[in-house]
Amino acid sequence: MWWVSVPVIFWRPSKWLLNLQLDKRKNKMKNFLKNGGLVVVGSVAGVSAANAALPTAAATAFTTLSEDVLDLVDLAWTAAIPITVAFIILRMFKRAASSAT
Repeated sequence: MWWVSVPVIFWRPSKWLLNLQLDKRKNKMKNFLKNGGLVVVGSVAGVSAANAALPTAAATAFTTLSEDVLDLVDLAWTAAIPITVAFIILRMFKRAASSAT
């Protein structure tokens, strides 16, 4: 049976199925706009534009936070490299021990 050996990768959905999915997406967008989604999005955009300027304390806090995160990443690398080397050595030891028996 030749159809058993055909991989699933080559399966293409029909145009009808693609159009159905597109119609569902269009209907969701229409319902979103009908239910006042545009008003909510507009008000959020207006509020974010009004509060665009951050206070200096907030900017300083973000800078300090980013520096702390970078310090933690540096600490993680100093721990990750020896742990990785230890796992490699253990795996080499296991292979040598299993081939010796």
